[in-house]
Amino acid sequence: MSNLSQNQIMNPEEMPEPPPEGQVETSLSELEKPKASWFWLKDSAGFPSVSVTMLTVSFWVTTVLFIVSHFEKLGPFSFRPFDVGAAGAYFGAILALYFGRRYTDAKYKIGSGSK
Repeated sequence: MSNLSQNQIMNPEEMPEPPPEGQVETSLSELEKPKASWFWLKDSAGFPSVSVTMLTVSFWVTTVLFIVSHFEKLGPFSFRPFDVGAAGAYFGAILALYFGRRYTDAKYKIGSGSK
């Protein structure tokens, strides 16, 4: 919850000035700052990316299901026919996430700075 009082919410002109650019104080030490997990794949700029990881995983899941669906039964395991609609909905949503993220990053020039 915010530290704003009811009076500050109703009268925004009385709000304190934000700190100058580049001088934002954080209460986190270097050890407390969040770091990217080891399992995220890196995007084309070299930064860990959830959307690239999800796109890669969904591609391989869809590919494996397509290959396995060619076999009716392998040992004790039986497989359903490949459902193109379900695979398209699954892979399409993840693909939209990936390209949406790429568009947003390019539009706002995110990720062009130092690592």
